[in-house]
Amino acid sequence: MKLPWLLFFLISFSSALAQYDANPLAGQRWFTVTAGANSSNKTSWQTSLAFSRRSDVLVTQFLYRYSQQIGGPLSDTCMSMVPGRIHEWGTLWGDGWAGKRWYMSITAGMAFQIIGYCKNLPYKPNSYVNSYTVGIPANAEFGYDIGKYSSIALVITGNWNFRRPYAGASLGYVWKIKKKKVVAGEE
Repeated sequence: MKLPWLLFFLISFSSALAQYDANPLAGQRWFTVTAGANSSNKTSWQTSLAFSRRSDVLVTQFLYRYSQQIGGPLSDTCMSMVPGRIHEWGTLWGDGWAGKRWYMSITAGMAFQIIGYCKNLPYKPNSYVNSYTVGIPANAEFGYDIGKYSSIALVITGNWNFRRPYAGASLGYVWKIKKKKVVAGEE
């Protein structure tokens, strides 16, 4: 009576393995340079540089993003015309998928931020101060290949942090790094 169940299990397991396809992004590495806008400080422009790498398991992304307020200060009580700024360094993890001429990746992680803004201090009005905080950034990158090693991308961004959370979108250029060929017997 146990033999039919064992055969059923082995056949099911082998058919499940036969249906598994390797992720087309496995081993892929790429740089993404973007420019766009986000909702920090009412409206800000943003630019970013990211290096992404897809292993056999997940996408790891190293990110630097800079954004600066468009227009005057956020608070009407602060008369300084120095715009608010955010410098952000982060490491994100997620996964990615690809087709013949497209790819997408979705990542989230942790980031360190320096947020500069105008603040009225009791001893010095209209002061520009820096605040240091951590945040949880997220990226969704949708790319379309325009060449063998280049793509254009739409990047949807966001960061939940304790000082100034935001959401945004950017257009980007992607430079794919050529995959290394592995020869049998070499490391």
